[in-house]
Amino acid sequence: GEESGNFSSYPNGIFGYIKEQIKDTDVRKRIFVIPHFITKIHLTQFYKKALFIILPSRYEPFGLVSMEALFNNKIVISSCFGGTKEFIDNNVTGFTLPPDKIKFIASKLSNNPKLRKKIEKNIKKNRSEIIQKIKI
Repeated sequence: GEESGNFSSYPNGIFGYIKEQIKDTDVRKRIFVIPHFITKIHLTQFYKKALFIILPSRYEPFGLVSMEALFNNKIVISSCFGGTKEFIDNNVTGFTLPPDKIKFIASKLSNNPKLRKKIEKNIKKNRSEIIQKIKI
């Protein structure tokens, strides 16, 4: 099942599972699930529209998408696995959490523009520190 990462029973795998999870929620019309490569122009448009980015990966060795989101001044809510936790200061410049806590934080951010603005301000303020953390 889903706990073991097997999403084969859903059309389109994990993307089908995500769509199923949000279909009866109030945020359904505000969530974009992007299951394929998109152009840089489209990606920029998505970032402009997004309140925050959710990356529930079970394994993320480097966190490139998280880094890209931060450089677009977007809050990242990510699972606590892999490289993302190395450069996101939890509860300051984003969130790295166990997967079962992601939905709670996403809901909290959706309904709290002051908190979003505070974290976005922290992202901008700490940009050079974030860059230092990701330098190889």
